[in-house]
Amino acid sequence: MIGKFVREEFIELAKVSEKTERYDEMIGFMLIAAKFEQDFSEEDRKLFSLAIKKSTIPKRNACAQISSIQEKQDKDEQQYRNCIQSYKLKIGRELIQICEDILEVADNCLNNKTITIESKVFYLKIKGDSYRILAEQDFGNAHTANDAFEAYSLGYDIAQQNLCPLNSNRLSLTNNFCVLFYEILHDPTKACLIGQKLINLALNHKEAKDCDKCNDLTSKTALCLLVDNVKYWKYLQSENDQHPEEM
Repeated sequence: MIGKFVREEFIELAKVSEKTERYDEMIGFMLIAAKFEQDFSEEDRKLFSLAIKKSTIPKRNACAQISSIQEKQDKDEQQYRNCIQSYKLKIGRELIQICEDILEVADNCLNNKTITIESKVFYLKIKGDSYRILAEQDFGNAHTANDAFEAYSLGYDIAQQNLCPLNSNRLSLTNNFCVLFYEILHDPTKACLIGQKLINLALNHKEAKDCDKCNDLTSKTALCLLVDNVKYWKYLQSENDQHPEEM
C-alpha cells in the first residue's frame, strides 16, 4: 500500500479516519506516513498525537475497567475469572502492538539526521508516552518505566537547550515527564518541581508578547494543562501531609 499512495494521501486518509471515528486505521495511516523520509510539519505532528490518543485511550480505559471489575468480583463470579482475564489480555495485546509500532517509527525518525529539533523532541515524547502506557499496565515488562524515563529525559534536555519555555512540544513533553514521575515512579515531589520550573520560565518568558508561535492556542493549552496538573498534585500532597495514614 505504501507504494501505491504518496505521503500526503496517507495523512488525508488519517483525517478522514478521525472524522469517521475509525481510530485504529487513523493511527495506521499516520504510522505509514511517518515512514517516508520527509519530516512531519507541526500540523502533521498534531494529527499524529491525536491519532495516538484516539487509538490508545479506549484500550487503556478498558484494561483499567476490567481490572476494577476483577477486584470487585465476589465468590459467585470467580468461575468467570479466567475468561475475563483472557479478554483483558486480548485488549492488552492490541495496546502493546500499537505502542510497539509507534516505538519502531519513532526510532526510525530519530535516526533521520535531517529532522528538526522540534521533531526530535516530539518523537522522544511519543517514545516516552508509549513506554509509559506500557508501564501503567501489568504486562510483565519491568523495564518500560526506565525506558520511558530515558526517552523523556533526553527530550527534556534537548528542549531545555533549544526550545523556548512556551514551545508546545517542550510543554507537552515536560507535562508527560511529570506524569511519569507522579503516576508511575510515585515521586510527586519531583513531578511538581519539574513542572513548576517550566511554568515559572513560561510565565516570565520575555519574548512571549512578541512571539506569535509562543502565544498560539496549542501552547496555551499545553501550559494550562501543566499548570492544572501541578496545582492538583500539590493539593494532593498537602492533603496527605495534613492527614497522614495511620501506622
